[in-house]
Formats: sequence, C-alpha cells, structure tokens
Amino acid sequence: MVYKWNNSEESVLEKPFEEVPCRSWVYDESSVPGTAATEMDLVCSREVFQSLVNMLFMGGIFVGSLFFGVISDWKGRRVSLYLSLVLWILSSLPLYFVNDIKLLAVLRFLIGFSGNGIFMNSFILAIEIVSSPYRSLVGLISQILFSVGEIIICGIAFLERDWHMLCLLSAVIYIPCLIYWFFVNESPRWLTSQGKFEEAQNLYRKIAKTNKIEFPEDDANLEAPIISNTKKGSLIDLFKSRILFWRSLIIFFNWGVINMVYYGLLFSSGDLTSNLYLSSFLSGLAEIPAYIILLFTLDRLGRKPLYCTSTILSGIACIVSGFAHVWGKDLPWISTTLALVGKFAISSSFAIIFNLTTELFPTVVRNSALGLSSSVGRVGSMLAPYIMLSLDSCHCFFLRHEVRICQKQ
Repeated sequence: MVYKWNNSEESVLEKPFEEVPCRSWVYDESSVPGTAATEMDLVCSREVFQSLVNMLFMGGIFVGSLFFGVISDWKGRRVSLYLSLVLWILSSLPLYFVNDIKLLAVLRFLIGFSGNGIFMNSFILAIEIVSSPYRSLVGLISQILFSVGEIIICGIAFLERDWHMLCLLSAVIYIPCLIYWFFVNESPRWLTSQGKFEEAQNLYRKIAKTNKIEFPEDDANLEAPIISNTKKGSLIDLFKSRILFWRSLIIFFNWGVINMVYYGLLFSSGDLTSNLYLSSFLSGLAEIPAYIILLFTLDRLGRKPLYCTSTILSGIACIVSGFAHVWGKDLPWISTTLALVGKFAISSSFAIIFNLTTELFPTVVRNSALGLSSSVGRVGSMLAPYIMLSLDSCHCFFLRHEVRICQKQ
C-alpha cells in the first residue's frame, strides 16, 4: 500500500494522505533470484495465498495418509508404495512450467498426497522385513535419512536457486525408483496377515538364503495353520476394541500436538539466522543428533519416558527462546541455540511417536492406524502456516514460541 499526497487545503486539514493500492512490485533478488511468491506477486493482500498453498500441501498429506494407509493394508505395501511414486512424479513434473497460483495449489496438494504415501509405505516395509528386536533401529535409520535429505536439498537449493528447476529435480530423482517394482518384495508380515502363507514362506526362504542361514522349515510349518487363519482388519477395528479405541485417541492427540509444534518450528526456521539457506541447514541438522541418541537409548530407557522428556524439553526451550529474543537482542545466538534445542527435542518426539504407532497396533491394521494417526496429525500442521502468518503480522516472535508450548499442554 502506498500513499498519495493531497495538496488541496481541505484535504491537508482532513486527510493529508490518500491510500492507493500498489500496481506493481520490485523485489530484492540479491540472495534468491526468484520464488513462487515473487513470480506470482503473493505479497501484501495476496500474502495469505502463501499460507493457503502450504495448508493445501498439508491437506494433501492428510488425505494421502488415509488413502495410502487403507490401500497398503488392503492391496499391500508394495502396491501402495509404487502407486505413490508414480503419482509423485506425475504431479511434480508440471511444476517446472507453473506460473499460476491455482495450478500451483492443486499440484502442491497432489505432491503432499503422494509424498506421505512414499514415506509411510517405505517406513512400514522397512520395519516389517526385519525381526522385532531391530524394528526401532530400522525406524530410526529411516528418520536419519529423512533429515539427511533435508540437508542435501538445502545444498542443492543453494547451488540451484531457480525454484522451477528444483521442482523438476524432485521429480527426476524419483524416476529411477520405478524399477523398485522388480526388486522390492512385499512385506512378509502383510502376506501372512492376509493368509498368503506360501508366498510369505518363499520370501522368508529367499531372505534366509541371502543371509546364508538355514530356514527352519519345521517351525514355520507348525505356524502355518495359526497364521493362515489370521483375520483381515480394517480401520473400523481400531474402534471396536475398548483398548484399541482409547489407545487410538491418545495416539491421535499426540500426533496432532507434535505435528503442530514440529511444523511450526519448521515454517519459522528462516528466523534463526539472516541467511535462509543456513537456517534451513541448521534446522535439518538439529534432527540428526536426536535420532542418533535414540538409537542408543530407545530400547534401554523405554518409549514413554523418552517421549515425555523430549516433549517437555522442547516446550521449555521454545519458551526460554522467546524470552531470550525479547530481552537478549544483543545476544541473538542464545535465542537461535534454544530454538535449535527445541527442534532437536521435538524431532525426538516425532521419531518416538512414529515407532510407538507401529508397535502398538497389530499387523492387519498397522498401516491404516499409522495413516489415520498421520492424518489427524496433519490437522495440526495445516493450522501451523496460519498461526505463523497471524503472529508474523503482529511481529510476535515471542508469541510464536509461546503458542508452541501452549499447544503442548
């Protein structure tokens, strides 16, 4: 908004300046040559569209979590993973040519829809192909690789600052993954839960042969009548049992809280330093030590004590960071360090709730339960962009941190 000087005597006395809407904008592209926001003029009165696109992305994750969770338990992890891969590629490639906010919003929704399917199915496949003692290890390694991907994309974005090209790269990098169909096997636990015991037996034999160990044919045959009669499950089963019902409600609530806090910190990571790329790098880097510590403590100390500790630590760090920003402006590194501690702690909570969800529900509804939990969690992450926008308009850095801890209580 600009102001026009009224030089008439009456105008000067009553209202010396007249508001005139902006007709064009000039952007500082010294650090970032061009973004979707600058190309589509998503500023001033149109700034809300930035939050809308972020919300639709999270909305895509919300719907995709439900969809791929059900598909995974119905048709298998392998089919669901491949379907999400194909959809990601088809929705990412057109972003290279996009210059319209409506099309951008639709494609971002589809990317969120398919992206969570890729991660969720990969995560379930990874933990179901190993024995129970190694599930938490494999799950945490998956989380570490996710954070490594965050760091790598920061480096790529620093070298290639054209957002169209970044979107193209995100599609092209997944094209070789299409050959997974010929190399990635179905989850043996899903096969047994569906009564496909012979296929599971063959897969177990293949795994045993690869690891050069003898497959216990006699023990497996004794289990066949039991496993082949395993009941197929659905989302409705989560609410039939009283134990599963209350367990589901508690898990859903925690997913919502963790997502709101995690993405609230993620969306405000640009406030950490004056350099956007460095801020994003530090935000991703803060997660890795959290997962490494969990590798050595999760099985020894237990899920619940570590989950409660990390969640409380995140809240305290965010509150103190807010105070440090308001009353310690001469020492900005204190606020930055505390914010990174908050990201470190909430990342631990995120990893633990992921593992807890897969461990607390039976195989027949495991991916459906994870998908529904993730969907409920996305309600919190969908609210995060609007919370950040409303508080940014008030310039309330302290309140942004304060809200995060209030969301925990």
